[in-house]
Amino acid sequence: MFFSVRAADAQFTLSRTSFPEDVGTATIILTWTGTNTFVRRVNIATQDGTATQPADYTSVSQNSILSVSPGFTTRVDVAIIDDPTGEDDEYFILRVDGADHLITIEANDLSFSLSTKSFAENLGINAKTMLTNTSSSRMRFNLEIKVGTVGASEIRTDSWWFWLDASASREVNLPFSDDNIPEDEEYFILNVNGTDIRISDIMTSGKYRVNHIINFPNIT
Repeated sequence: MFFSVRAADAQFTLSRTSFPEDVGTATIILTWTGTNTFVRRVNIATQDGTATQPADYTSVSQNSILSVSPGFTTRVDVAIIDDPTGEDDEYFILRVDGADHLITIEANDLSFSLSTKSFAENLGINAKTMLTNTSSSRMRFNLEIKVGTVGASEIRTDSWWFWLDASASREVNLPFSDDNIPEDEEYFILNVNGTDIRISDIMTSGKYRVNHIINFPNIT
């Protein structure tokens, strides 16, 4: 799940921020958490992230004058498109009254799953994830490690393949180096059968970091 609030004084909470790709309509209930009561203009709009409209969702734009009081709720419906493309989770942005919220579309068309897609930077050569064949038949998996914001000096690019029976799993090593430099979280790419998955490299405690999304969706 990806979640971020842009404005520090945002006073609307969202009932849900993650939906399966085949949900049809993502219904989000906005609740006013402020203690004041007044009539105000509330702007609600979607914006592309890794999910884009109209391919992945239908855009929404509302500019309404609402009578807001403690506990007030309003509803936003966003149509989600269940496309046949093999891809990782994606997200779009729902901007509510000046605050940005990331809404995740959970992929349902991949033939595999990964047990984890984020690692502490100091894990280094011990970074591993479990790849599971979620299809109903034996499959060949072609894997490739590529650079992202993690540079070539920090990650060993490589490519390999293996077969997995239906529902079988195999451990995948994703070694990278801890450069011990204060910096933002970074990512490299694990390509599985043509689908790019961002693997995030999370800064360890005690190092400077900015406040932002930790788990990254795939590149589209």
